[in-house]
Amino acid sequence: MQNALDAKADKTEMQSALDAKADKTAMQSALDAKADKTAMQSALDAKADKIAMQSALDAKADKTAMQSALDAKADKTAMQSALDAKADKTAMQSALDAKADKTAMQSALDAKADKTAMQSALDAKADKTAMQTALDAKADKTAMQTALDAKADKTALDPINTALNTITTPSSIGKIPTSCGDFKTIGFVKSGIFSIMDSKQVKNVYCDFTKTTDSELQKMIGTVNVKSAAVYFHAQMSKTYSAALTTVPFDSIKLNVGTALNPATGIFVAPTSGKYYFAYSGLSDAGVRARVRMQMANAGTTNWKLVGEGYGDPSYKTFSMHATLELVKGDQVRLYLSEGIIHEANLYFNYVGWLLEENELTV
Repeated sequence: MQNALDAKADKTEMQSALDAKADKTAMQSALDAKADKTAMQSALDAKADKIAMQSALDAKADKTAMQSALDAKADKTAMQSALDAKADKTAMQSALDAKADKTAMQSALDAKADKTAMQSALDAKADKTAMQTALDAKADKTAMQTALDAKADKTALDPINTALNTITTPSSIGKIPTSCGDFKTIGFVKSGIFSIMDSKQVKNVYCDFTKTTDSELQKMIGTVNVKSAAVYFHAQMSKTYSAALTTVPFDSIKLNVGTALNPATGIFVAPTSGKYYFAYSGLSDAGVRARVRMQMANAGTTNWKLVGEGYGDPSYKTFSMHATLELVKGDQVRLYLSEGIIHEANLYFNYVGWLLEENELTV
């Protein structure tokens, strides 16, 4: 703008010069010279302005460039920040992804491990099942083999079993054995002492089953005192008895097994044939003797026979008598007071008897 004002002033001055000077040419020359100067100046000014403008423009351009650079730098920083942020986000994402991948991988490994463990367990179970099956098969085979062996052994033992069955099968000859020969017939093979029935009595014999002849097979040991029923008694009186020529009764009975003695009548009846023992004892009364007889009568009769007599002198003298009799079933025995009085004050009179040996066993 200053240049423009200066140019205007120059023009005004130039006009004044033109008016003052007549010489148009001189002035023109001056003017031309000045114009050349002015033009040069203007050119210089214009150049200076151009330079200044260029400088301003350059400055502005520099400023703009700087601003641009700053903006670019700011943008670059922002971009860098963004990039960094993105990089961080990417890194974080990568880390997360890596962690996720690691977790996934760990899960996969765990799953694989679980699968492997499960597979191992299944394999172990399968192996155990297979082993158990093998053992069962072996056990079955062993059991079958054992059964077959047992069957084979049993087959091999058939002749022995037949012999054993023959020996051990219950057998009988239909009667009580009367000799070692009978036992051998029944099936006895072990030698030893046996009881046999001989003449309706039980006897013990030794049987030697290794012998063949009867004389060597059996050796007599002795008779066994076997009774089909027990017979024994013990009778007493509780008071003095003076009824002479009568059978003596008893009112105090200690024992009467077999009830062969009738206490009320005083008569003993043999329940079976055999050997019997009898005994009695007592005291005579004061001033008189006592004579007590033992008598026997056959079965079904009253024909009493004297067996023996116990005699006691007067005044509390002891009398006694005992005898062993062979009686047939039904035979009778009694005590008979033939004279005097039997003293009694403290169970002095006692009468006993029992079966010694039975002649014939009723079997």
